[in-house]
Amino acid sequence: MLVSGIISLISTRLVLQTLGVQDYGIFSLIVGVVGMLTILNGAMGISTQRFLSHTMGGGDPKELKTIFSTGLVIHFFLAIAIVILFALIGHVLIVQFLNVPIERIKIAIRVFYVVLFGSFFNIITTPFDGTLTARENFKTIAFAEILLSFSLLGSAIFLLFTSLDKLIIYTVLTTVSAIGIAIFKQFYCIKRYAECSYNPKYFNRKYYKEMTSFAGWNLFGALCSLARGHGL
Repeated sequence: MLVSGIISLISTRLVLQTLGVQDYGIFSLIVGVVGMLTILNGAMGISTQRFLSHTMGGGDPKELKTIFSTGLVIHFFLAIAIVILFALIGHVLIVQFLNVPIERIKIAIRVFYVVLFGSFFNIITTPFDGTLTARENFKTIAFAEILLSFSLLGSAIFLLFTSLDKLIIYTVLTTVSAIGIAIFKQFYCIKRYAECSYNPKYFNRKYYKEMTSFAGWNLFGALCSLARGHGL
C-alpha cells in the first residue's frame, strides 16, 4: 500500500502537469461518473466473497465451485446490463448534465466509452477478487496493485513524449493497464484454485437468489450511507 501510494502521488503530479487542469478534470469527472456503478458491483462483490468464505469453512469443493460459477454468471450479466445502460445514456449524460467545455465534448464522449469498456472487465473479475480475498492471498493482491501502479506511472511518463491528444492516450493506456491486471487475476485464480473454472452445471438458482438478496441489503446500506454523507 505504501509503495502504491507513493507511485500514485508521482503519477498524479505528472498527469496533472501534462494533461492540464481542464483535461484532468474531465478525466476525473468521467471516471467518477462511471465509478458510480461500483456501488452496485461492490455490493455484489461483498456478497460473493461472503458466500465463498463461508463455503470454504465447510470444506466442500463442489459447493465452492457452485458458489463461484453462480457468482460469475451474476457478475457477467450485471456487467452487460451496466455497460448497455451507460452506453445508451452516456451521450446525453455528458452533453446535458456534465459541465464539459463545448470544444472537448467529443473527446469526453470517447473517453467515457473507453472507461466504460474497461469497467466491464473489472466487474467480471470481481468473483476472482473475492476468491483471492477469501483465500487470504494478500501477496497476489498487493502484487497486482503495485503492478497497476507502475503501469499507471508508465502511462503518465508516456504522455510527456506523445504529440497526440493526451487525454485520449492516457485514457486508453490506463484502461489497457486495468484490463491487463484483471486478466492476470483471472488466469492466476484459474491456475491456482480449482473452484475458479466456470461450468454451467454448477449454476444454482437457490444460491443465485440468496446472493442477490444479500447484495440487495448491502446496496441498500451503501445507498443510505451515501445519502447520509451528502446530507440527503
